Amino acid sequence: MLRTIVLAVATSVLGLTTFVGQAQANTAAHCAVMLEDVETARTSLEGYDASIVSLDAERQTLVSELAVLDAKLVGATGKAMLGLRAQRDALAVELTLVDGLRPDIVAQRDALQAAIDQSERGYIVCVESSIE
Repeated sequence: MLRTIVLAVATSVLGLTTFVGQAQANTAAHCAVMLEDVETARTSLEGYDASIVSLDAERQTLVSELAVLDAKLVGATGKAMLGLRAQRDALAVELTLVDGLRPDIVAQRDALQAAIDQSERGYIVCVESSIE
């Protein structure tokens, strides 16, 4: 029983705007664009969080199913044992895939969070300088 791992990660966050530092760029319109970019990135961040939760749930399910198959293998012989081993091997491959994906997704999520934090600081500076 092979599973398809679907990651609900939005990938349209490359447009994060950072503070430019030029007085003419600090218009209200520019600040509004920065805020929109931050909101878009926050939506993507929620997608990463949901993907991590989904991967964790998938991992737990795989571990449970592997334990059940291990228990069935104890008393199995012949063709039944071969079938159970094939199922177990397929689940083990999936578990390895999940375990390999999670650190990458967490790293991407953390990098996005850092970019959002930087963009939010830039937005605050933008607003402050347009008020002055």
